[in-house]
Amino acid sequence: MPLFYTQNINETTRLAVWHITEPEAFFNKIYIPRHEISHPHKRLQHLAGRFLLRLLDAAFPVNKIQLDGRRPYLPDNSYYFSISHCGDYAAAIVSRQFPVGIDVELVAEKLLRLEKKFLNEPEQLLIRRKETNLTMVSQLTMLWSAKECMFKWYAKGNVDFRKDMVIKDYTFTGDAEGIASAHFGKEVDASCTTHFRFFDNLCLAWLAQPPH
Repeated sequence: MPLFYTQNINETTRLAVWHITEPEAFFNKIYIPRHEISHPHKRLQHLAGRFLLRLLDAAFPVNKIQLDGRRPYLPDNSYYFSISHCGDYAAAIVSRQFPVGIDVELVAEKLLRLEKKFLNEPEQLLIRRKETNLTMVSQLTMLWSAKECMFKWYAKGNVDFRKDMVIKDYTFTGDAEGIASAHFGKEVDASCTTHFRFFDNLCLAWLAQPPH
């Protein structure tokens, strides 16, 4: 059972990352998608994400999840949750207390080309002035993941990544982990603290806090 990483954030909030090596039949034991997903690997990612929700909380009602656009939610709002996947990894976070967001990304050179699409000019200066052992592409991946977490935490869509979510600073609490401080300014005016951790070429980020 390739449970890659797990963390108890507090008494009501947990996250986990799964390394997907199993066939669909393994995940279908607890969940069968109600809508058709034609691409085999995307279907595996989908199944692994739902599997993690149940792993994090055995009572999580995975079969009651609805989709609003691409965003999964529970009609009764009994849980806050977020799911992410990339490559052969899936990640999920579940909370009964706070809105949450999670993102998992493989460090990839493509973000060098996309930098100006999700970072404003002060953020671009910040990343170049920051003293760190991380490569530029690793830092870009971390900041992208931090903004993805805020986007999911807000959960209402229609967010400008450059204007509405602004990274103020980021610091390292260890060789491969730290926190990013940001301002979220879409409808709510909030200071957000996103946690991040690197596992070689994999970046995990998460956010769990009240909306104000």
